[in-house]
Amino acid sequence: MFGVHPVFTWLTTMGVTKLGRPHLYEIDLMRSCVILGVVCVHLTSYFSQFAQPLSGSRTALDMSLVVLHYTREVFMFITGLVLFYTYYDRPHPPVLSFWQKRFKLIVIPYLAWNMIYVLFEGTYIRHFAWSVADVWTMFWMGVVKGNLFFLYYLLVTMQFYIVFPLLWKLLKRFEQQQIPIVVASFVLQLLLMATEEYLVPRWQSSPALPTWVHVFLGYEDSFVLSYQFWFIAGAIAAVHYTAVKAWLRTHTRVVRWVLVCAILGAWSWFVIARWGLHQSEADLITVLQPVMVPYSLIVGGAFLTLGIIWSERRAGVPVWTKLIQFFGGASFGIFLIHPLALHFVEQLGYRWYFPMPLHLFELPLSIAAVYVSSGIVAHWVGKVPVLSYIVGKKV
Repeated sequence: MFGVHPVFTWLTTMGVTKLGRPHLYEIDLMRSCVILGVVCVHLTSYFSQFAQPLSGSRTALDMSLVVLHYTREVFMFITGLVLFYTYYDRPHPPVLSFWQKRFKLIVIPYLAWNMIYVLFEGTYIRHFAWSVADVWTMFWMGVVKGNLFFLYYLLVTMQFYIVFPLLWKLLKRFEQQQIPIVVASFVLQLLLMATEEYLVPRWQSSPALPTWVHVFLGYEDSFVLSYQFWFIAGAIAAVHYTAVKAWLRTHTRVVRWVLVCAILGAWSWFVIARWGLHQSEADLITVLQPVMVPYSLIVGGAFLTLGIIWSERRAGVPVWTKLIQFFGGASFGIFLIHPLALHFVEQLGYRWYFPMPLHLFELPLSIAAVYVSSGIVAHWVGKVPVLSYIVGKKV
């Protein structure tokens, strides 16, 4: 009569046994490569502003951006994969302990970096309002919207943490229907991206829509539903990880050729849409568009395959192994710190400007400078007690 309610048990239990899962070394490589892709995207975007529209340099930079715009999707795929790899086999999802552990390592960085970014902007924005009220307002608006630099990713991840227990129960409940679930999720993602690409711009400019609709549409980049497929695909890949890993390992040539075709297909779409359909360059390099759904899935699969191959050979390449594990382990900190490094590199770019295409030779040097410097800072911050929380580490 006075027994423990099953919902309470579900919320508090850590499971009958704590399952120790082997470390996924392939994820280290994925993280190190994808965060490098993030740096490449942001610096390529910066350098593209120096090129004339429709020029050879601008076209080359825009086509590079098209094939680099897999980063946020693959990071969210990794998040879903790692969480479900860790928790799926437990008898019950450890909800309260899960939320306590995960939110501590993401809410603290989220709040800290919102304030750091506000104060950092004050060092270079003219007539910056330094009053306590103005700084607090900018900080709070950043927290609510997730629009300071690239903090939308943390806001989306927190939303995923909230719904994780429900998704866990859903996949457990329909364990025999997981393939139809991921297919339906893929179709839904295509529809969402088509809506984002073709309908949302019209809705945003429509005065007939209620104010709350305009407010909601302003959050499409930082709303978990906009990325639902990547979390679900990662989750189901984790559930069937042994089979997925075996298939990728035995079909590396297929993966390689599919990747080549995907890149060529993305570039073909760019050419058709730019010169055939007369879409603007800005529209063609956006992330949230239908063509990026299959493309990002293929790139994610290719990185996972590469990671699997490297994980099997890592002992034979100790230097590369150390570099991959260093940058993979520091990837979250790099994501948070690199906007500061980007700013300084961009300022140097304005001062040491060379005409196109000579200016493009600075691009790889700039990428290396931002990636390495951010990685070093993230690594050492992650070793300092308490301060390590701002890069998602607990010392």
